Amino acid sequence: MTLATDDNRQIGAIILAAGASRRMGQDKLLLNVRGRPMISHVIAAVQAAHLARPIVVVRPDDLALRAALGDFDVELVVVNDWALGMARSLRAGVLRIPVNWRACFICLGDMPFITPEMLSTMAALANDSGVIVPMHKGRRGNPLLWGRAHFTALAAQEGDVGGRGLLTELARVVVPFPWHDTSIFVDFDTPDQLSTAL
Repeated sequence: MTLATDDNRQIGAIILAAGASRRMGQDKLLLNVRGRPMISHVIAAVQAAHLARPIVVVRPDDLALRAALGDFDVELVVVNDWALGMARSLRAGVLRIPVNWRACFICLGDMPFITPEMLSTMAALANDSGVIVPMHKGRRGNPLLWGRAHFTALAAQEGDVGGRGLLTELARVVVPFPWHDTSIFVDFDTPDQLSTAL
């Protein structure tokens, strides 16, 4: 299911790509996954879903990643205080959201198996005040889709967490989105995880 282009341009994605990849031992987002860099799968899924131009948050010292992303139609946001936790990357991205976005996915750069079909179907359910959470067999996955009403709260988070800390207090507006496979759980932190999945 795909939305009309005009509707999709009001829904965007922030791709968090400022981690240090310490457990992987190298810049995992540039590792080859099925023939291309890991992060390129995430960007491609957002673009194939015809969402707005994605915002990608990166570290200032990750010159290789920044150079590689130069080949993609994305808005790069450099977060200088990335070491203070994921929330700082999230804040940097949220503060760059265009005024016309009414909802935004928060995507992780190391989840290459997220599909455009899932993003499009979730986007069709978006509204200004809801939070749409993908679920598989009762377990929450990623990415979450946040309505504009929650952007300020997302930007106010602290520590090494994303927006999940807000879900309890926002329970009345959380909409579970059933998904049929485990792609919403698959990320890569270690070489063993990568080799097993591929």
